[in-house]
Amino acid sequence: MKTKFDSLAQLKKQDLNKSEIAIIANNNLLASKLQALDTLLRELGEISVPKSGDFWDFKQINELKKTLVYEMDLLRNEIASIKQKAKKLQESYKIASIAYEKIKYLQETAIKQALRHLKITEIKNLDEISMMLFAPHKENA
Repeated sequence: MKTKFDSLAQLKKQDLNKSEIAIIANNNLLASKLQALDTLLRELGEISVPKSGDFWDFKQINELKKTLVYEMDLLRNEIASIKQKAKKLQESYKIASIAYEKIKYLQETAIKQALRHLKITEIKNLDEISMMLFAPHKENA
């Protein structure tokens, strides 16, 4: 049954779906960044200081460690900003969900009212038909 809230409910549902998609994309990005951080941690753990060799080998290993630590810090900052964005996306999803539920309730209420009105109209029409059918029989009796 069509109501005046159908198009608005459809728009609110689209907003809700967009929020869900944004949350999923953000979660996927977060997972990939966490995986990259784990990879860097593993790489850092696998680096061993040479027991023999010249100073330049030691310096090169030390620079590699510094680079890995710097990349890990960058990833941690990105992860923190992604988590902040996740909170904002959750809040917008919550707002979109509430708005959709409100419109859905109004739509359901409008449908119930329309059905109630149709039922009342049907009862009146049936009463009118029964009056037309049985009124001539009373005159003949």
